[in-house]
Amino acid sequence: SIEIERAFHHEFYHILDYYIKLETAERYAMWNKYNPHGFKYSNNVNSLTTKYVYSGQSGAHFVTAYAKYSEKEDRAETFAEMMTANKMETFFNEGENIKSKMNLIIKVLNSSFESVRKKETLAWE
Repeated sequence: SIEIERAFHHEFYHILDYYIKLETAERYAMWNKYNPHGFKYSNNVNSLTTKYVYSGQSGAHFVTAYAKYSEKEDRAETFAEMMTANKMETFFNEGENIKSKMNLIIKVLNSSFESVRKKETLAWE
């Protein structure tokens, strides 16, 4: 099911993220630039709201409310959406902040893993 596929990609990115952070933490230095001005991650699941979450309008910053929990969860949620791109969402085209986060993930993966550096476009790009 799509929920299992999405959960797999989410958790897999946590593994990738750990490796990337061991290699160099600076690769995500720009991440918070794509969050709302003054935004702070919650670290409290009960306080998460849908404010700034994509809901069919441009200007969103997050793919899900859970992405607002922490920077790591934001990256994992964004990656999961990228990997399930066969269910293409409008925010890939409309959400400049989310699109910028996706592009940063692509850049970090390309610079961290030689095996993904190819000339052709990959499925998640």
